[in-house]
Amino acid sequence: MKNYFIVVFLFSIAFASCDNGTVNPPLTSEPTLMGSVLADDISISDSGSATKTRPLGSGQLNFTDRDTTIITFLYKGSSGNTAPYQLQIYDSTGEGVTAIYTFRDTGINDSLKTMDVVLPSNRDFAYYFYTLKCEGTSAQYFSIRNLKLYKK
Repeated sequence: MKNYFIVVFLFSIAFASCDNGTVNPPLTSEPTLMGSVLADDISISDSGSATKTRPLGSGQLNFTDRDTTIITFLYKGSSGNTAPYQLQIYDSTGEGVTAIYTFRDTGINDSLKTMDVVLPSNRDFAYYFYTLKCEGTSAQYFSIRNLKLYKK
């Protein structure tokens, strides 16, 4: 009888063994918020240009573990803004600056519009910044609300 239990035990272990395949970490389907700005704007009262740069997030942001970058924001502005861009988002790794998103709306007006952008991740561990720019021959402005930077 003792041999019977040993055989059953060994038989159970043989069929209950674990698979030694590679285990990958689960991929999340939910975006992770990395940085945000509640509101910001820039304006000029007469002809000329103005530029404003601010950090997006606190400290270095880790995008090395995700494939996608998502940028969302609301915006409005004046139609005479002749700047090459109204919003630019970039990273700085200490070895230079890389623009990851440049925005310009030639049909901009005083109505609040929504922008949702999905980009491949640059897979950097870096400081992130945004720049607002305004240029023109008369008074101009550009305004953003709820600027958010996600990784997914």
